[in-house]
Amino acid sequence: YHVAERMGRPQLAPILIAAIAAAFVGLSWARNSDWRDDLSLATATVRTSPLSYKAHAMLANALHQADPTRNIDRVIEETAKSLALLDGLPDRDNVPAAYLQACQYYLAKGDISAGRDTHAYQRSVQALERCIAIFEASDQRQKEEQGGQTDSGLVPASTQYVDAYGWLSTAWLRLGENRRAFDAAIGARRLDPDNPEAYRQIASVLMIEGHPE
Repeated sequence: YHVAERMGRPQLAPILIAAIAAAFVGLSWARNSDWRDDLSLATATVRTSPLSYKAHAMLANALHQADPTRNIDRVIEETAKSLALLDGLPDRDNVPAAYLQACQYYLAKGDISAGRDTHAYQRSVQALERCIAIFEASDQRQKEEQGGQTDSGLVPASTQYVDAYGWLSTAWLRLGENRRAFDAAIGARRLDPDNPEAYRQIASVLMIEGHPE
Protein backbone atom coordinates (compact mmCIF):
# COMPACT_ATOMS: atom_id res chain seq x y z
CA TYR A 1 0.00 0.00 0.00
CA HIS A 2 2.79 2.42 0.90
CA VAL A 3 4.58 1.69 -2.39
CA ALA A 4 1.41 2.43 -4.34
CA GLU A 5 0.82 5.55 -2.28
CA ARG A 6 4.32 6.85 -3.05
CA MET A 7 3.62 6.26 -6.72
CA GLY A 8 0.58 8.50 -6.32
CA ARG A 9 -1.73 5.68 -7.26
CA PRO A 10 -3.12 4.09 -4.06
CA GLN A 11 -5.65 2.18 -6.19
CA LEU A 12 -2.76 -0.02 -7.33
CA ALA A 13 -2.21 -1.38 -3.81
CA PRO A 14 -4.50 -4.42 -4.16
CA ILE A 15 -2.94 -5.23 -7.54
CA LEU A 16 0.61 -5.05 -6.14
CA ILE A 17 -0.33 -7.19 -3.16
CA ALA A 18 -1.95 -9.76 -5.45
CA ALA A 19 1.11 -9.81 -7.72
CA ILE A 20 3.47 -10.37 -4.78
CA ALA A 21 1.24 -13.12 -3.39
CA ALA A 22 1.08 -14.78 -6.82
CA ALA A 23 4.87 -14.67 -7.09
CA PHE A 24 5.29 -16.42 -3.74
CA VAL A 25 2.66 -19.00 -4.66
CA GLY A 26 4.53 -19.67 -7.89
CA LEU A 27 7.83 -20.08 -6.09
CA SER A 28 6.26 -22.45 -3.57
CA TRP A 29 4.64 -24.46 -6.36
CA ALA A 30 7.94 -24.75 -8.22
CA ARG A 31 9.71 -25.76 -5.01
CA ASN A 32 7.19 -28.52 -4.24
CA SER A 33 8.90 -30.90 -6.65
CA ASP A 34 12.19 -30.40 -4.79
CA TRP A 35 10.58 -31.53 -1.53
CA ARG A 36 9.13 -34.74 -2.97
CA ASP A 37 11.69 -36.95 -1.22
CA ASP A 38 15.22 -36.91 0.17
CA LEU A 39 16.77 -37.57 -3.23
CA SER A 40 14.94 -34.75 -5.00
CA LEU A 41 15.73 -32.36 -2.15
CA ALA A 42 19.42 -33.29 -2.17
CA THR A 43 19.56 -32.93 -5.97
CA ALA A 44 18.04 -29.47 -5.74
CA THR A 45 20.44 -28.53 -2.95
CA VAL A 46 23.45 -29.46 -5.08
CA ARG A 47 21.99 -27.50 -7.98
CA THR A 48 21.63 -24.35 -5.89
CA SER A 49 24.83 -24.82 -3.80
CA PRO A 50 27.35 -26.66 -6.00
CA LEU A 51 30.31 -25.51 -3.88
CA SER A 52 28.92 -26.92 -0.63
CA TYR A 53 30.59 -30.12 0.57
CA LYS A 54 27.51 -30.78 2.69
CA ALA A 55 25.24 -30.63 -0.35
CA HIS A 56 27.27 -33.25 -2.23
CA ALA A 57 27.52 -35.43 0.89
CA MET A 58 23.76 -35.11 1.32
CA LEU A 59 23.17 -36.23 -2.27
CA ALA A 60 25.60 -39.15 -1.90
CA ASN A 61 23.70 -40.30 1.19
CA ALA A 62 20.31 -39.93 -0.50
CA LEU A 63 21.49 -41.91 -3.51
CA HIS A 64 22.88 -44.63 -1.25
CA GLN A 65 19.66 -44.82 0.72
CA ALA A 66 17.59 -45.01 -2.46
CA ASP A 67 19.55 -47.92 -3.98
CA PRO A 68 23.01 -48.70 -2.58
CA THR A 69 23.87 -51.12 -5.38
CA ARG A 70 22.60 -49.47 -8.57
CA ASN A 71 23.55 -45.97 -7.44
CA ILE A 72 27.01 -46.78 -6.12
CA ASP A 73 28.89 -45.06 -8.97
CA ARG A 74 26.94 -41.83 -8.48
CA VAL A 75 27.43 -42.14 -4.74
CA ILE A 76 31.18 -42.33 -5.28
CA GLU A 77 31.05 -39.40 -7.73
CA GLU A 78 29.23 -37.13 -5.27
CA THR A 79 31.49 -38.28 -2.43
CA ALA A 80 34.56 -37.36 -4.46
CA LYS A 81 33.11 -33.90 -5.15
CA SER A 82 32.39 -33.43 -1.46
CA LEU A 83 35.91 -34.39 -0.37
CA ALA A 84 37.49 -32.29 -3.13
CA LEU A 85 35.97 -29.22 -1.47
CA LEU A 86 37.54 -30.20 1.87
CA ASP A 87 40.92 -31.60 0.84
CA GLY A 88 42.61 -28.21 0.75
CA LEU A 89 41.74 -27.39 4.35
CA PRO A 90 44.35 -27.91 7.07
CA ASP A 91 43.64 -30.90 9.31
CA ARG A 92 42.91 -28.66 12.30
CA ASP A 93 40.01 -27.06 10.42
CA ASN A 94 38.69 -30.05 8.52
CA VAL A 95 35.64 -32.31 8.96
CA PRO A 96 36.54 -35.91 9.94
CA ALA A 97 32.97 -37.19 9.64
CA ALA A 98 32.98 -36.51 5.89
CA TYR A 99 35.98 -38.79 5.38
CA LEU A 100 34.57 -41.43 7.72
CA GLN A 101 31.37 -41.61 5.69
CA ALA A 102 33.32 -41.66 2.44
CA CYS A 103 35.35 -44.68 3.51
CA GLN A 104 32.18 -46.71 3.94
CA TYR A 105 31.02 -45.87 0.42
CA TYR A 106 34.40 -46.86 -1.00
CA LEU A 107 34.28 -50.15 0.88
CA ALA A 108 30.78 -50.77 -0.46
CA LYS A 109 32.00 -50.02 -3.98
CA GLY A 110 34.82 -52.51 -3.56
CA ASP A 111 32.51 -55.21 -2.21
CA ILE A 112 29.90 -54.74 -4.94
CA SER A 113 32.36 -54.80 -7.84
CA ALA A 114 33.01 -58.10 -9.57
CA GLY A 115 36.29 -59.53 -8.35
CA ARG A 116 36.42 -56.80 -5.73
CA ASP A 117 37.69 -53.32 -6.59
CA THR A 118 41.16 -52.93 -5.08
CA HIS A 119 41.27 -49.26 -6.07
CA ALA A 120 38.09 -48.57 -4.11
CA TYR A 121 39.60 -50.24 -1.02
CA GLN A 122 42.73 -48.13 -1.41
CA ARG A 123 40.64 -44.98 -1.60
CA SER A 124 38.89 -46.11 1.58
CA VAL A 125 42.25 -46.39 3.32
CA GLN A 126 43.25 -42.93 2.09
CA ALA A 127 40.01 -41.41 3.36
CA LEU A 128 40.45 -43.08 6.76
CA GLU A 129 44.06 -42.02 7.12
CA ARG A 130 43.04 -38.42 6.45
CA CYS A 131 40.14 -38.82 8.89
CA ILE A 132 42.49 -40.03 11.63
CA ALA A 133 44.96 -37.21 10.91
CA ILE A 134 42.12 -34.70 11.32
CA PHE A 135 41.09 -36.24 14.63
CA GLU A 136 44.70 -36.14 15.83
CA ALA A 137 45.00 -32.47 14.87
CA SER A 138 41.73 -31.72 16.64
CA ASP A 139 42.96 -33.48 19.78
CA GLN A 140 46.18 -31.50 19.70
CA ARG A 141 44.27 -28.24 19.39
CA GLN A 142 42.05 -29.14 22.36
CA LYS A 143 45.11 -29.92 24.46
CA GLU A 144 46.67 -26.61 23.53
CA GLU A 145 43.48 -24.82 24.49
CA GLN A 146 43.66 -26.55 27.88
CA GLY A 147 47.01 -24.95 28.57
CA GLY A 148 49.31 -27.45 26.89
CA GLN A 149 48.40 -30.37 29.14
CA THR A 150 48.98 -33.69 27.42
CA ASP A 151 47.04 -36.04 29.66
CA SER A 152 45.01 -38.06 27.17
CA GLY A 153 42.27 -38.44 29.76
CA LEU A 154 41.49 -34.75 29.40
CA VAL A 155 40.44 -35.28 25.78
CA PRO A 156 38.41 -38.52 25.58
CA ALA A 157 38.35 -40.07 22.13
CA SER A 158 35.10 -39.59 20.25
CA THR A 159 33.16 -42.60 19.04
CA GLN A 160 33.89 -41.63 15.43
CA TYR A 161 37.63 -41.47 16.17
CA VAL A 162 37.54 -45.05 17.46
CA ASP A 163 35.33 -46.12 14.55
CA ALA A 164 37.86 -44.72 12.07
CA TYR A 165 40.48 -47.17 13.31
CA GLY A 166 37.95 -50.00 13.17
CA TRP A 167 37.03 -49.21 9.57
CA LEU A 168 40.71 -48.85 8.71
CA SER A 169 41.31 -52.34 10.03
CA THR A 170 38.47 -53.63 7.86
CA ALA A 171 39.81 -51.86 4.77
CA TRP A 172 43.29 -53.29 5.29
CA LEU A 173 41.76 -56.77 5.61
CA ARG A 174 40.02 -56.29 2.24
CA LEU A 175 43.44 -55.53 0.76
CA GLY A 176 45.00 -58.59 2.37
CA GLU A 177 47.20 -56.45 4.64
CA ASN A 178 46.54 -58.43 7.81
CA ARG A 179 49.39 -56.94 9.84
CA ARG A 180 48.22 -53.43 9.13
CA ALA A 181 44.66 -54.51 9.91
CA PHE A 182 45.86 -55.78 13.29
CA ASP A 183 47.71 -52.54 14.05
CA ALA A 184 44.61 -50.49 13.21
CA ALA A 185 42.45 -52.65 15.49
CA ILE A 186 44.99 -52.14 18.28
CA GLY A 187 44.71 -48.40 17.60
CA ALA A 188 40.97 -48.57 18.25
CA ARG A 189 41.57 -50.47 21.52
CA ARG A 190 44.19 -47.92 22.59
CA LEU A 191 41.70 -45.08 22.16
CA ASP A 192 38.87 -46.88 23.96
CA PRO A 193 39.94 -49.96 25.97
CA ASP A 194 36.34 -50.51 27.12
CA ASN A 195 34.92 -50.77 23.62
CA PRO A 196 33.97 -54.41 22.88
CA GLU A 197 33.98 -53.81 19.10
CA ALA A 198 37.73 -53.20 19.21
CA TYR A 199 38.30 -56.65 20.71
CA ARG A 200 35.98 -58.28 18.19
CA GLN A 201 37.95 -56.70 15.37
CA ILE A 202 41.25 -57.86 16.86
CA ALA A 203 39.81 -61.37 17.18
CA SER A 204 38.64 -61.30 13.55
CA VAL A 205 42.10 -60.38 12.32
CA LEU A 206 43.74 -63.06 14.45
CA MET A 207 41.33 -65.70 13.13
CA ILE A 208 42.15 -64.72 9.54
CA GLU A 209 45.85 -64.88 10.41
CA GLY A 210 45.37 -68.43 11.65
CA HIS A 211 45.65 -67.75 15.39
CA PRO A 212 42.32 -68.90 16.85
CA GLU A 213 43.87 -69.30 20.29
